Amino acid sequence: MPSVLGPEGRHFIVDHHHLARALLEEDVAMVQVTVLADLSALAKGEFWIVMNYRQWVHPYDSKGRRHPCGNLPKKVSGLRNDSYRSLAAAVRMAGGVPKE
Repeated sequence: MPSVLGPEGRHFIVDHHHLARALLEEDVAMVQVTVLADLSALAKGEFWIVMNYRQWVHPYDSKGRRHPCGNLPKKVSGLRNDSYRSLAAAVRMAGGVPKE
């Protein structure tokens, strides 16, 4: 999973969040990550500015309303399962449609 190293050296996954959530539900304890950038030297506010600028964060709810990045779940387990996105991901992974 693509990630960015952020404050306190923590990994922030920037794609495949729903896959990560599904794997967690299947009791998969570890996954491999690819570090796209090391932003761990930045202060928290600067980190989120860069994440937003590079479009590595999408702090919008299901109704399209933007929220502060601080409101994002701190762990994958805090993500809500979106059945439609999970279904779309499964179809894409099976070769049914390309990701756009």
